[in-house]
Amino acid sequence: MADTVRNGGADALYGLGVAAIRAGDAAGGEALLRRALAAMPEMAESHNALGIALQHQHRFDEAVACYRRAIALKADYAAAFGNLGAALQSQGRMDEAMACYQDILARWPNHADARYNLANAFQTSGRIAEAEDAYRAVLARNPAHADALNNLGIVLRDQGRLDEALAAYRLAIGLRPNDAGFHYNRALAQLEAGEGAGWAEHEWRFAAGVTPPRDCAQPPWRGENPSGATILVWAEQGYGDTLQFARLAPRLTALGAKVVLEVQPELVRVLSGLPGIDRVISRGDAVPAFDFHVALLSLPALLGIDPKAPTGLTPLSVPGDLVPAWRERLGGAVKPRIGLVWAGNRHQRNDANRSMPWREASVLAARTDVEMVSLQVGAAAGEAIASGSAMPDLSPFLTDFAETAAALETLDLLVSVDTAPAHLAGALGRPVWTMLCFAPDWRWRRERSDCPWYPGMRLFRQPRPGDWGAVVAGIGDGLARLAAGDRSVLKGDAPGPESGS
Repeated sequence: MADTVRNGGADALYGLGVAAIRAGDAAGGEALLRRALAAMPEMAESHNALGIALQHQHRFDEAVACYRRAIALKADYAAAFGNLGAALQSQGRMDEAMACYQDILARWPNHADARYNLANAFQTSGRIAEAEDAYRAVLARNPAHADALNNLGIVLRDQGRLDEALAAYRLAIGLRPNDAGFHYNRALAQLEAGEGAGWAEHEWRFAAGVTPPRDCAQPPWRGENPSGATILVWAEQGYGDTLQFARLAPRLTALGAKVVLEVQPELVRVLSGLPGIDRVISRGDAVPAFDFHVALLSLPALLGIDPKAPTGLTPLSVPGDLVPAWRERLGGAVKPRIGLVWAGNRHQRNDANRSMPWREASVLAARTDVEMVSLQVGAAAGEAIASGSAMPDLSPFLTDFAETAAALETLDLLVSVDTAPAHLAGALGRPVWTMLCFAPDWRWRRERSDCPWYPGMRLFRQPRPGDWGAVVAGIGDGLARLAAGDRSVLKGDAPGPESGS
């Protein structure tokens, strides 16, 4: 009691502040801790706890300052060092965060959290080989670290080492059998490996928060005889996913069901031509009466689709009334006309890897042996315009995917990164060359230049992470052959590069 009185009640205020943070009241904890520091400014523990309160409120700069002050007051304060690293990492200041974690490990070699956080920072920074080594170092000390096993699986998959990744996921799931994120990650690796078991594992995406479940009174369709029933098939993820898997919906009609297909507004017109679909409605519109519902990406599991050789995919068709306007808009071509898309939605999780910088794409845009036109939409379209590129910009006319489909009908070829127009061209059966990053999405598999989901597609892959130059060179070689009159290069099953070169 005498100490509490002597330091102006700082100890008691510190304790109350920590309790408030633990109870979820970061703002209340902040107020108490500031009172504690007013009473005792040199109390390192209060500075550290105040940093935690501020970090909970996403005030990272202030939190970093608090942790640094705590360390200045108490040089051996391991917890403050760890919190400083985490705050820097939350800000994306990865080099500083990694330096902090390495400093901790130099001082306290057995600091398990710092070792794991260092591995995570390597992974977030794209330093995959170093992340692998760091996760293995964590596991050497604690083989039962489930999160390290899961993340090791991710970095192994990013390196194309699917068997090793699946082994890591198996161990992680053995430790935490009900961890939905672990199951979902394993599903992606299984599907990339062409394992049909991945479809069932992919159902964990709902519990993992990848896809919110549908909240409705009607039951989900689980594969029972649908004859005579109306089934609502609802799109759940991005445009590309919808275009890829909506082509399975007519299979339900063949089984005797009436199908209502609910999709993103921009896809309604182009998907309304799917045969056998009773109605195509826009997400957010009133839904007609139905008996069952099913998420679109659950259809492959329920219909027994082989990811190595999918069958029963109904091709999309172009709304015919749109094509004449596009032919008039673009006029006749004296050279092969090539559409170009170099960037996807910037909010997509892997967009930093799958989208190509304009400086790389501009090499293709500047070609004169073919007629290049831009089908790029969004902010990236402005990059070409700002650079002074002479490539025609079609984005003002691409108001939905039906218009994009009609534009594709006027082209000899689409060259695109992994984004929705590539899926659209593939689903239409149009020639498309898809440019892939080193660790692409599961559906593109590994080490092949064709795509079983889209017969008219060729794949051009980075031979190493970030190497778009090799991809552009491979595309350039193909375009040169096309310009010289060799149209065999347009075929999806034509011999093509496995590595992008």
